[in-house]
Amino acid sequence: MRPWSLLVVAASGIGTQQEPAPAPIDQLILTRGLAADPSAKSVREAFEEFRRRVKELADPAGVAGTPGEKARELRQEVRAIDVSTKDTQSRVAPHLGLTVHRATRAAHAASGFAFDYQPTLGVLRVFGFDERRGFEASVSLKLENDRAGDEEAEEEAEHEIEELFESLGAAWRAEQTAADAPADAPYQETIRWDGAEDPPEPGFRWSNVREGAETRVRVTFLVANGSLAQAGLRRGDDVVSVNGTAVATPPVFGRAIAGLAAGAPLVLEVRRGSERATVKGVVHQSSELLPAFEQGLIGAPLPAFRADVGAPPVEIGGAEAPQRATATLVLVFDPRQPDTLADVAQLAWIREHFSAEEVAIAGIGAYGAPDALRKTMEELAPGWPAAADPDGRLAEATRSLALPALLLADREGIVRFRRARGGALLHALRGLLAAPPR
Repeated sequence: MRPWSLLVVAASGIGTQQEPAPAPIDQLILTRGLAADPSAKSVREAFEEFRRRVKELADPAGVAGTPGEKARELRQEVRAIDVSTKDTQSRVAPHLGLTVHRATRAAHAASGFAFDYQPTLGVLRVFGFDERRGFEASVSLKLENDRAGDEEAEEEAEHEIEELFESLGAAWRAEQTAADAPADAPYQETIRWDGAEDPPEPGFRWSNVREGAETRVRVTFLVANGSLAQAGLRRGDDVVSVNGTAVATPPVFGRAIAGLAAGAPLVLEVRRGSERATVKGVVHQSSELLPAFEQGLIGAPLPAFRADVGAPPVEIGGAEAPQRATATLVLVFDPRQPDTLADVAQLAWIREHFSAEEVAIAGIGAYGAPDALRKTMEELAPGWPAAADPDGRLAEATRSLALPALLLADREGIVRFRRARGGALLHALRGLLAAPPR
């Protein structure tokens, strides 16, 4: 019956005029804020320039005609961001990538972009996601709202916006080059200090804990290669004095830490249960201590944990874990800090393009309460689960001092990379997937 059914369908079209299939969307462009200020002519003009600039980023292969035909004209479609959806309801900027990715995927477009203008904040953010390769690029600019009527200031703003678009183009092409790197050129990672400043580093982190009428400064994180950690400072110690100065309140402690200089002695008196202890070390330079601290995880196994919030559970690390995937990605983030969720769009793309046997993905929600993690995962629905880590123990075990941290481990659960993102992450991931079993 199947051939006959097909014949009937084919015959039914005889003598009728068929509607031409709609042209495919090459670039989907989402906008926010264009109608927020009708008098903002400069913003509308900037958007039209943005449309022109992102056309230059189109993949030539995507709009090429068949042999003997001319290349068709690139098609852009512009839509307003739907602020009624859960992806954009709150904290829209950090979730912008996930919103663009999902809309672009649903539209079957090759790439998606966003022009996100927030007049109340005076911020213009432009974003792009390559749906074929799975990388993103994003840059933002703080605009001054009081430049109207000032010709020189308006020209300066136009120049800043042009530089913003150029920066997006440069970032896009760099990610594209990294994503398309040949397989015979393995990804190499160098962990180095890339901060604009190089502040003194005490070698531990702390939080203020209220106990009865007292507020104590409690050690919550140790930099393992720091002098204080090696001298015996422990997580859970309450700091009583710094270099002989009593620190009875958090403000006093803050002033004592702020006055430290790299290379100077650092002596802490701490309360440990019912006992007191003195721990002696030195103040480090951030650039000397922290890159080496992060590097210490490379070549080490992932800690064992169970991620069970937001998606079906996944066991990571440990001898009791089921058969491991060929590669494992772990995102360490703070559910209270939207900026630490910047990688979720790419991870969603990876989840959609690789099987669970190829790539396992899990998150660690560090420092936030379990309810905060649950709410964040419900909002994002990223397709992979996270583990609650309210006291930061997993963050410390993964040596994740600065968040977000994105760890990539091999089939043995050994961490191989922790700085790869965007196109570089895809290159590194392909290399692990292609590597033969040991």
